[in-house]
Amino acid sequence: MIARGVFFIILVRTSSATLTFISLFFMTRYLGSEDYGSFSWAIAFVAIFSSLSDLGFSSAHIKRVSEGKDIDQCFSTYVLIKMVLICLMVLIIVFSIWIWMQVTGDALSENQITLIALIILYQILYSVSGIFSNTFIAKLDIVKSQVIMLLDPLIRVPLVIIICLTGIGIFGIAYAYIIGSFVMSITGIILISKSKFKWKRPLMIRSYAEFAIPYSLVLFIGILAVNIDIMSIGGFWPPSDVGFYASSVTFVSSLSTIGLSISIVAFPVFSKMHSLGEGKETKIKTRIAEKFISLLGLPIVVVVILFPTELASILFGTHFSAAGKALPYLAIAAFLPLLNQTVTSQIIALNRPKILAGLSLVNFIALVTFLLFLVPKQLFGVNLPGMSYEGAALAVLISGIFAFCMTRYIAFRLLDVDFNPRLILHMASAFFATLLLALLRSIIPMIGWADLIFYGLAALSIILLLFSAFKEFTKKDIDLILDVLNPKRMKKFIIEKHKR
Repeated sequence: MIARGVFFIILVRTSSATLTFISLFFMTRYLGSEDYGSFSWAIAFVAIFSSLSDLGFSSAHIKRVSEGKDIDQCFSTYVLIKMVLICLMVLIIVFSIWIWMQVTGDALSENQITLIALIILYQILYSVSGIFSNTFIAKLDIVKSQVIMLLDPLIRVPLVIIICLTGIGIFGIAYAYIIGSFVMSITGIILISKSKFKWKRPLMIRSYAEFAIPYSLVLFIGILAVNIDIMSIGGFWPPSDVGFYASSVTFVSSLSTIGLSISIVAFPVFSKMHSLGEGKETKIKTRIAEKFISLLGLPIVVVVILFPTELASILFGTHFSAAGKALPYLAIAAFLPLLNQTVTSQIIALNRPKILAGLSLVNFIALVTFLLFLVPKQLFGVNLPGMSYEGAALAVLISGIFAFCMTRYIAFRLLDVDFNPRLILHMASAFFATLLLALLRSIIPMIGWADLIFYGLAALSIILLLFSAFKEFTKKDIDLILDVLNPKRMKKFIIEKHKR
């Protein structure tokens, strides 16, 4: 049941990522690097403050519900907290813009202010929809939670395509984002109303805060870390460089679909296991998750490393080929946290968010340090490498390696989760696949979509064969995959979850 739930989430998230890529395909071609860079900068600016609408209370909500607390009391408490936090987010964004203009004396243009205001409205509606999707996740009602999340790209992407083709511009795209998040919120309200929750006096605020406040630092730093690289490029380089980097980040973020899909199910499951003292079963599930993460993620990483410039040209257009400089660093940096997704979920489930908060803070300091060293040409009169978006990608990779090692060490000390030696075999499989495909590259160059599909399937096939040779992929795994992919059982799973 867990495997089918994870697969369903991967299916939905992959569909969402595919739709997002389709919109990226049109935006990079019809907006150009300048306008796309300006839009990406506005998204990143508002996203930095988006954690204020959550501050870890969503994780607290999932944990308390998964622990068996009164669902009506939990929901009433969560709704009140979220609405207060959303108002707080808006006030702080507006205040921050005013302070920034007063201190720097650099007034934003009317177009910039309008664009930021539209993105804020999108973020408000998106945060409201999270109330309902997170409640369904807490109840392990996977289907309803993912239906809400999928509606955004289903509505937004066709609108973005129409707007790009008609030449309306970035304001039209902002409205497309707003419409998508509005439909998400309305759908969430309709679905949650069928659950017949009873409104109660919110008496669990303190209980939620005890978990959320330490974790809020993890969340805030995490969101800041995701967007600070784009902000740093925009601070020292033209919007076109932001556009090159943002397009690469959007593509590579498809890797996070795998880890996010697993963590959505893993967190409440691990939380329940922890409360029941099922340590041995937790370790078994951790190893299984790591194996399938490698199997799904490594072929993408291999192809990106071998064909960065070709990929950028095929995916974003020939005038975005320079974006390929950042792709290899970002692909590896995106894969590392995937392998840590299960142990990170366990640390949170163990009620130890303070440890993750400390790790996130140290990692963020490392990231900012390398960004300030590698991105600008000059800082405080000191000449620097000036690597722009390529330097930002390298900074993300270096800090990502540090975070991976530290998280594994903490997991070993705290959870007694020792390093999985089979991961070495996974990396060896990826290394040999890279060598073989590098030889093939001289015979069959990557020019178009057909070549991209060919090399993707080739990378997957080689890694799968090597996994089998190392006995990392067995008949038992094949049976599990066939069971999960069984259309009749998946249909039954969806119907059963939808009726709950």
